[in-house]
Amino acid sequence: MPNKPTLNKRVLISGASVAGPALAYWLERYGCAVTIVEHADALRGGGQAVDFKGEVHRTVLERMGILDEVHRPSTTPTDLHIIDENERVLATMPATPADSWLRAGGGASGCATGRSPSRCR
Repeated sequence: MPNKPTLNKRVLISGASVAGPALAYWLERYGCAVTIVEHADALRGGGQAVDFKGEVHRTVLERMGILDEVHRPSTTPTDLHIIDENERVLATMPATPADSWLRAGGGASGCATGRSPSRCR
């Protein structure tokens, strides 16, 4: 990266999901002292897969030095089910192959640990 400015700032980030640690990474790289706070008592298991698609995502993951780490735990995508309060399926969105974007040179896809149907209410 060209001429990184030194910000010499202290930053508090609320949320340790995906965006909080990613923002902390870049702010620390530019000289900020970062603290992340999270409401949850512990990391949560499971969840929905996070997709990284296209040249921009691939470039960011490469610049962070984590492309291989992010791609390693790729999940097998499953259909997305939209359910009602009684857990009846209202609609289904078919899954696409997990490596379709990677094979096309676009980046890692389906990189997370969640395998259960998503709930939309």
